[in-house]
Amino acid sequence: MKKIYTDLSNLMKVNFITGIQRVVREIIVRMIESGKFDLVLMTYVPEKRVFLRLDNEKFYDCFVYGKTEKNRIVTSEVITPETMQSGAVFFDIDSVWNSRLRRSWLFPVLKSRGVKIVTQLYDLIPVQHPQYCHENTVLSFMVYIGANIGYADLIITSAKATVKQLDILTDRLGTERKKAAVVPLGCDFNAKHDSKPCKAVSDAVNAGRYILMVGTIEPRKNHKLVLDALDAGLGMNVIFAGRIGWNVAELEQRIRKHSLNGKNLFFFDNAGDDDIDYLYKNAFAVAFPTYNEGFGLPVIEAFQHNTPVFASDIEVLHEVAGDFADYFDNTDYNSFISVVKKYADNPEKYQQLKNSLSEFVPFTWDSSAEAMMEQLESMFTVSETVPP
Repeated sequence: MKKIYTDLSNLMKVNFITGIQRVVREIIVRMIESGKFDLVLMTYVPEKRVFLRLDNEKFYDCFVYGKTEKNRIVTSEVITPETMQSGAVFFDIDSVWNSRLRRSWLFPVLKSRGVKIVTQLYDLIPVQHPQYCHENTVLSFMVYIGANIGYADLIITSAKATVKQLDILTDRLGTERKKAAVVPLGCDFNAKHDSKPCKAVSDAVNAGRYILMVGTIEPRKNHKLVLDALDAGLGMNVIFAGRIGWNVAELEQRIRKHSLNGKNLFFFDNAGDDDIDYLYKNAFAVAFPTYNEGFGLPVIEAFQHNTPVFASDIEVLHEVAGDFADYFDNTDYNSFISVVKKYADNPEKYQQLKNSLSEFVPFTWDSSAEAMMEQLESMFTVSETVPP
């Protein structure tokens, strides 16, 4: 059976499932279900400089049913890059750029073994907009993207805009453009049909019409614009749902100590899938004022909940949302207020926008996983001389 190795160290380390972690969970679970590959899940142990294999069945039980603790997934089976099977594929899907196992060291070793490298590249934001990232992330990502430009056999992205940005980068570096494939992300939401939100979330929803923002509180996501709009007379409540990220201490204090906090402004930094599902369903609209994005998963999740989206007027979001969203200048809170009021003051226009979402046909996680597996399958049909 065709062997695929994948490093899930970050997923195993963090205590939340948002953004990239959601993608990793949904894709890996479906790869296990498919049975198409000899799938070797691993976590890196920097103290011993080895991988430990994860038990696929226990991984599935943990991330699908919540029946198994994470620490019970890890086995004692040791795997090293030097012993990975020739002709196999190494699939880098997790957020590994901050890993202590630098890809600049790992990838040459894998290539010398005849292992093909496939990377899921979520975005190039640390390269394009380092001002929105932690300085350590920028430095680590430079090493990570350099290793991928040098050694990856295939790069998978979720949007054509990212491929375009990658081509621009390789052209500027004077290197060969990378083989790339675009696989849009799914949006099936992992909430139970009989689930209920916590009381705090329910109370916030019942407090009045609201604009929702879902995602980590970080400079790039531009929560400040929505907060400025609220202060300037948005005329609608605002709910932020996302964990605290980096370089936002001042913004966090502004949110928590805001005079409208608990009245017209609500912040949930530990909302579960059931809470997020409820917030999406009942929102007047989802705001997405991001400065840059690799895909914009909350946009698609909002559409799945039949909730309109007001988004930044940037290329990748036009690609993902098309005419189903309305757009504003992400540097001007008055532009955002104008879009909100255009629909808040005109119920018929709002209903037309909402009704149009029935025509939106998103990728499901099943279709995303199937498309990714097709790309991985193609790596085994490419002939290449490998060491014995």
